[in-house]
Amino acid sequence: MPLVVEIETCHGAWKRLGELRPGDHQGSLSDNKPDGHREVYVFRCEPDGRSSKLLRSAAGVDSEEGTERTIIPLGNFDIVKVLRTGDTYDLPITTPKGAQTVIRFKHV
Repeated sequence: MPLVVEIETCHGAWKRLGELRPGDHQGSLSDNKPDGHREVYVFRCEPDGRSSKLLRSAAGVDSEEGTERTIIPLGNFDIVKVLRTGDTYDLPITTPKGAQTVIRFKHV
């Protein structure tokens, strides 16, 4: 079962960003806190397809070249959420440019 990732638009609708299937490379995103602190999230669909995990690292580095952006987590990870079939988790984030939005993870 894949992990579907969506973003809430400024109109309150959900737009699909993509999906991760068992064996796919993990995804990542950052949440920029008002005090300048950055949390890095890594998400993946487990190899057996029965669950997906959302993990958080309290620090990270962003690297951007053209249209490519790489997020490198630093430090240990905490498990934020384990999703099983039918589960959904909404993660509010602030982008590097200060826009606030919500990322939705669904294990379908």
